[in-house]
Amino acid sequence: MIQKSETIFRRDGSVGVMIECGICKQVYAIVLSNEEYTRYFVNEERIQHAMPNQPPTIRELLVSGVCGECFDMFLKEKEEDGSEG
Repeated sequence: MIQKSETIFRRDGSVGVMIECGICKQVYAIVLSNEEYTRYFVNEERIQHAMPNQPPTIRELLVSGVCGECFDMFLKEKEEDGSEG
């Protein structure tokens, strides 16, 4: 699922997007190539195919709207809980 983001600029083959973590509310500015942007946001390709060179934390933020730090905290809490899935 593509999260809500705001395009902040387009220039020199790059697109800047801003996205807010749904948990901590930190706003992140991410620079993508025009190709990555088009493949993911326009063509709705799977993120791992649309932007294979982006770090997993950036891809997770774009997919789920949760930053890497909050995602790690969530997983740690689940581990401590003994919860699955």
